[in-house]
Amino acid sequence: MNRDRTAHQLALFSALVLFGVMFRWLQPEWNFTPVAAIAAFSAYYFGSAAVAMLATFAVLAISNLILPDYHSPAMMLAVFAAYLIPVFLGRSLHARFSWPRFGALCLAPAVAFFLSTNFAHWALLNQYAHTWEGLLACYTAAIPFFRGTLAGDLVYTASLFGAYALATRWADFRRLRTVQA
Repeated sequence: MNRDRTAHQLALFSALVLFGVMFRWLQPEWNFTPVAAIAAFSAYYFGSAAVAMLATFAVLAISNLILPDYHSPAMMLAVFAAYLIPVFLGRSLHARFSWPRFGALCLAPAVAFFLSTNFAHWALLNQYAHTWEGLLACYTAAIPFFRGTLAGDLVYTASLFGAYALATRWADFRRLRTVQA
């Protein structure tokens, strides 16, 4: 039984990474991607921040093979670090589920990603003046990307957690039918 569970977990881990890479390749322009959802769901399902970080960073590293670069290693680090937020929120949800925590899990990663990566963009790259006006211009220019990030986080988080809830209910239903038969 333990071997079956390990094989199942490895298959799910691989499917999540493949799903993340494929859908990140489909919509990189507006950042409508499943990366934050995969980070959160992996932490929730596997109950391990390390496994969730591995899944998330694997999605980013593999998909980055054909996506444009980050313009600097520090910018890449800022992007990768931003995805730690959904990992820790997913881990928190694993410890104790509540609807307010789930709501935070759906919204907070996009906000944190927007704030942290655009600050890093402003600070590390020379696209905007290093003034308050430049910072404001950077954040203003990123609003369309924030919309895509938030929409992607909401759609993919609801989809992953919803699919898991349905699969769990279906498995429980089948088990109950087997016991009753």
